[in-house]
Amino acid sequence: MLGIQYDGFDHIDVQSYYYYYYYYVLDLYSTFIVQADYEFTIDKDNMICTSVQYFNSGNGGKFAETENKNGGDDIDFLAFKVGYSAEDWMVSLNYSQNFGINGIVKGYGGLAKVFTTSMVANGRGNYKPETWMLKSTYDFPVTSWGESELALNLTHTRTNDSRGDDFDAYYLHFKQRFNIDTSLFIRFEDIDYKNDKNDVKYFRVIASYNF
Repeated sequence: MLGIQYDGFDHIDVQSYYYYYYYYVLDLYSTFIVQADYEFTIDKDNMICTSVQYFNSGNGGKFAETENKNGGDDIDFLAFKVGYSAEDWMVSLNYSQNFGINGIVKGYGGLAKVFTTSMVANGRGNYKPETWMLKSTYDFPVTSWGESELALNLTHTRTNDSRGDDFDAYYLHFKQRFNIDTSLFIRFEDIDYKNDKNDVKYFRVIASYNF
């Protein structure tokens, strides 16, 4: 993987990665990633951010399976994000469209994170998904119990290929940082499929303590 980051422009950061997977004599896949972020500061507590990112895969070689659920050699993915951040609250509207058959699972490296990504639901899957995602996070006032965070994501995905899965989803999490060493992370996501596929729910609890 080769990565480059540049922040020499006023209020604009650019990052790009080239991810290449080679296994002995087999050229399996490669992915090019570029992302640009623009920040406009209103005052010390308020900021607007807009971003764009693009993912494109190269030739997967003769052993690549284009329709494999793990992705690979037919990624043509474009995403946009606009967000507003205040002192204790953040909201963003994210949009993505994959014009390729493959999803972004393999060939996904660097520090760029697909904008339409939640815990499980996402817009980076197979069969040309088009996704809108609303993300919001609120930081509660600090108390003697530490710092608390509540987040909500709403996802709307429709595929432009009959083999894909259309779905709506919502995600909630609560994160509690008791102190520098101890935290609790509770996450829940509900995915409502619009075809015959069974709906799913995910619940995760992560407790962390640094010795």
